[in-house]
Amino acid sequence: MNYCTNCGAQLKTGQTRCEACGLETTERQKQRVCLNCGAPAAEHARTCMMCGNPIDDLPPQATSFSASWPGLGLGLLLIFGLVYGFFALKPATSGGMSVTETPTRTATFLPPTQTATPTQTPTPIPVPTATDTPTSTPAPLLHTIKTGETLLFIADKYNVTVEDIEAANDITAETILRVGQELVIPFATQTGLVSADARERPVIRYTVKSGDTLSGIAFEYDTSIAAIELANPGLDLDLLSVGQELIVPLQPPTFTPTPTITPTPTFTPGPPFAAPQLLYPADDALVEGDASSVLLSWTTTGLLDKQTFYVVYLIDEQGAERTYYTQATSYRLSPQDKPAQLTEYTWYVVVMRKIGIDEHNIFIGAALSRPSPSRTFRWR
Repeated sequence: MNYCTNCGAQLKTGQTRCEACGLETTERQKQRVCLNCGAPAAEHARTCMMCGNPIDDLPPQATSFSASWPGLGLGLLLIFGLVYGFFALKPATSGGMSVTETPTRTATFLPPTQTATPTQTPTPIPVPTATDTPTSTPAPLLHTIKTGETLLFIADKYNVTVEDIEAANDITAETILRVGQELVIPFATQTGLVSADARERPVIRYTVKSGDTLSGIAFEYDTSIAAIELANPGLDLDLLSVGQELIVPLQPPTFTPTPTITPTPTFTPGPPFAAPQLLYPADDALVEGDASSVLLSWTTTGLLDKQTFYVVYLIDEQGAERTYYTQATSYRLSPQDKPAQLTEYTWYVVVMRKIGIDEHNIFIGAALSRPSPSRTFRWR
């Protein structure tokens, strides 16, 4: 068994450094002991720290046997005191608070306490968060303006309101439209594109009256609530207000058998009036010379009551729009309408129920037919 030559602490087999004092030592180096009491002694010590006698000499009056007993007792007493002090000064918990004292390094030959190596805590590997695949947003429908088209004509074509087109393109009724200009139709972004057959369904403009309900309007015109909601994107139809304008899609003409012995097909009417057919002037006609006015004429579509009119839409090549209304099947442009230079005009006719005239003398009404095919003529 080996001991540290500096402090006397016991060394493990093969240990080359003392854990108590840190002095490097050799494995086979022998420990000095006191000849009086047998206690371990440092290499260069002269007096024993246990018995107080010289380490290498014995007193003349004492024998080896007699000198060793007092030293041994004193060594045991010292060991007992160290053990008691170790346990007495051990950290204790009182009142929920931990009091820790820093131990003082004492030179002793007691075996050093082996300290356990702390266990390394593994670092968790971050797990990648799944990212949702972005969904594609359908592109809005773009309409390129052609000669003779107006906001009302475009709105009727796609079963939307003029107000929806104006809001989607940041324009007003006074904005001049130009041929080739592109307009965003909110039909595509709000309700999704519908089939060509659905767009060609006849529609009317209906003005809400006192006591009207959405289901009552749908029943009156033999359509469905869903079809009315689809034709009026962006409008809150849960609460109708008097004077509110709705587009009501009508069912195409169908033949359904009646519950009789001999089935008889019944015709479901479309719009109240058929679209007028333009007669004069011919398409792309040139009106010049002595003619100071132009007569516009079209076919009749049926008997009109006091609030129903033929509305003529006249658009010049700059996009400026004028309206004229009459209950006859023709309208003569006055000499005051004649342009100063050769100008191309586009015109078409719609049967409408009169609601009023705005501040710009534009006819306001609910359409009772689809717009007629448009024509152009040049006038100078």
